[in-house]
Amino acid sequence: MNIDLIDADDFKDFISSNKDFIKITGDRIASYWNEYYKKSIDKDEYAGFKIKEKFKCLNIKAKVEF
Repeated sequence: MNIDLIDADDFKDFISSNKDFIKITGDRIASYWNEYYKKSIDKDEYAGFKIKEKFKCLNIKAKVEF
């Protein structure tokens, strides 16, 4: 996955500095999947949730709801 190529420290800084944006983005991922893909793609297979999980792994210290 290309997201693995991104510097984790840069993302941690970004997530910590943009908590509202991260929360809204997480809500949008869930909403979009629920509306358009729920019947055809499992959550685990949907790219948005894969990215969301990667961000959660990076964000242990920042404790941002995503």
